[in-house]
Amino acid sequence: MIDLFDGPFQTDPGSDRKKMLFNPIGNMDLQTFAVRNNPGPAVDYKLTWEQGRPPRLVPDPGTVWTGPAPFTLNLTVIPEDEDGDTVLPAEWDFNEDDDFTDATGFSISRVYENPGTYEVDARAYDDKGFLGYVSYVFEVTP
Repeated sequence: MIDLFDGPFQTDPGSDRKKMLFNPIGNMDLQTFAVRNNPGPAVDYKLTWEQGRPPRLVPDPGTVWTGPAPFTLNLTVIPEDEDGDTVLPAEWDFNEDDDFTDATGFSISRVYENPGTYEVDARAYDDKGFLGYVSYVFEVTP
C-alpha cells in the first residue's frame, strides 16, 4: 500500500471531483484507486495494485475458419494464464457491438447464413481481475 499526499490534480469541468494523474511503475497494472475526502484540510489517497498478466484465449488448433454458407463456426478456446490464476468463463460478442453477452463459456457454436467476413470477439478475466481480450476474423464463402 502506498499513501500519496499532494499531487498533480485536475478538476473535472462542472464538478468538484478531482482526479490524480498517475503512471504505474514497471510491469504493474492499476487495480484500485480509492479516494476518501475528509472534512477539513486533510485528504487521504490510497493506491493499490497487483503485478500480473492477463489471461490468453488460444483457439483450438482444429478450428475451421472458412466455409460455404450456411457456415457453422464451432470454436473452442483454451484458457492460458502465465501466473497460474484461474481463468473465468469467456464472454463473447458476435456482432461487434461491444456487448459481451452473446454467449459465455470456452466453447461456442454459431451459424452464419450469408457470405461475408465476420469478427467474433471474446474476453475473459482471471480470478485476480486481469482481463484478456481476443478477436477472431473468419470468412463465409458463397
